[in-house]
This record gives sequence, structure tokens and C-alpha cells, in this order.
Amino acid sequence: MGRRRRLCLQPYFVWLGCVALWAQGTASQPQPPPPKPPRPQPPPQQVRPAAVGSEGGFAGPEYREEGVAAASRVRRRGQQDVLRGPNVCGSRFHSYCCPGWKTLPGGNQCIVPICRNSCGDGFCSRPNMCTCSSGQISPTCGSKSIQQCSVRCMNGGTCADDHCQCQKGYIGTYCGQPVCENGCQNGGRCIGPNRCACVYGFTGPQCERGKKREMRASHWRSLFYCKHM
Repeated sequence: MGRRRRLCLQPYFVWLGCVALWAQGTASQPQPPPPKPPRPQPPPQQVRPAAVGSEGGFAGPEYREEGVAAASRVRRRGQQDVLRGPNVCGSRFHSYCCPGWKTLPGGNQCIVPICRNSCGDGFCSRPNMCTCSSGQISPTCGSKSIQQCSVRCMNGGTCADDHCQCQKGYIGTYCGQPVCENGCQNGGRCIGPNRCACVYGFTGPQCERGKKREMRASHWRSLFYCKHM
């Protein structure tokens, strides 16, 4: 009975021995390194959808220009930068800076005048007109090293070597006397370039027509007409 029991237990001990050897071999083997964490992927770039144009199509990519040309170019209604200010021409749907005006770089107000000629030591105060350092208003100003005048010219005249160079239609030391090329008749007075101020009773560009004379001639014509009726 005892021998039969030992024979029955031998396979069980053999199995336990195999399990122990397998566990020992597994523990002695080097463990593989842990897997590396995955690299973070960059976020996908968002593609900006094309804007729908005013005529139903899709507008192309928006390019931004730099400089005065970009600031002065035409802006349409619906864009981010809408032209503003007192010198804006066009309509609500198509606006632009009026001739002689522009915007500041990057701005949207038509408040900067444009002068064709150089203002020298002055500054451009309105389209094609400069305010010089002496306070006079002229189409152009000289530099400080050249323009050293002690006189002040009127009516847009410029100073050079202490003498005024008058614009067309004015004469005099300080350009204060207007010129009427055909003169003023019958006591009229020249008050501006080719502009006469007539005394009472006379009219016309040169005050050549008299109201009293015309009224007298009209009176005699009416009498002559009635006499021959």
C-alpha cells in the first residue's frame, strides 16, 4: 500500500520540479527594456478656407502690401480696413482717397496731403502747397541754407535773396497787388487777377457797361416804338 502511494506521488513531484526549473530560468533571463513613449506629433495645420467673393466665386489668397502704395490703394466695402476721413471719394462700395491725399503707412484715414514739389525746410500742408518755415504758403520751399529772407511774400509768392517772386496775376514788392490785364474802366478797381470791382452804375468784366446809359437808351427806344404805332 505504501509503495503504491509513493509511485503515485512521483509524477506529481516531477511536475513540480519542472515548474521550479522553468521559473528559475525565466527569472535569470534579461528582461527587455521598456518600450519608449511615442514622440508627440505636431498639431495639424489648420487650412483657412477661401473667402467667398462678392460674385459667388471663391477669392484667392489674401496678400498684404507694405508702404504708401498699399495704404493709398482702393479699398472695397467689406474689407477690414475701410477708408475714413474727410478726403474720401467714391461710393460706399468703392472708396478711394481723393486726388492730392493719401493715408499714413498702415492707416486708413485720407489725411496726408501730397505735394509734387519739395517743401524743403517746410512741410506739405495741403495738396501741392507747402507751409515754409517763415510761415508763408508756397508751392515749394527752399532749404534753410539757401532761403534766408527777411521779407514775407503774399499770395503764394516765394522769397529768394530778400526779393519776392510773385505768382501769375500778382505784382509788387510783396506780391500784394493784383493784375487786370485789360484794366478796369469807369472808375473800377482791380481786386484780383483779371477781376474788377465796378462803381455803382457800371457792370461787365472791365466795368465797360453803364446801367444808366442802357436804361436811357431803352427808354428812347420804347418812345420811338410807341410813336410809330
